Amino acid sequence: MNYLVCFDISDDKARRRLVNRLGEYGERVQYSVFEVQLKPTQLKALTDFTNTVLETTDKVLFIPLCGKDLGGRQCDGLGTIYYATSYYFCQ
Repeated sequence: MNYLVCFDISDDKARRRLVNRLGEYGERVQYSVFEVQLKPTQLKALTDFTNTVLETTDKVLFIPLCGKDLGGRQCDGLGTIYYATSYYFCQ
């Protein structure tokens, strides 16, 4: 399943650890936003990891993206769109 992962983490070390972990699953699309592909077990492991590094004021959002909608993404400005090699389709 594809996810947009958005985060607001105040501690530099914790943010760097999360960025490195998210980079294993997808691409950074903005400073605090990644587009990743996760199997259910990977999602569980990643949410468990985030719970160990977050402070009470921090936030990480996992927003599911349907494969049908990924083809309609747009990018304005200097950014590029991440295209995964395969997609999971939801109904």
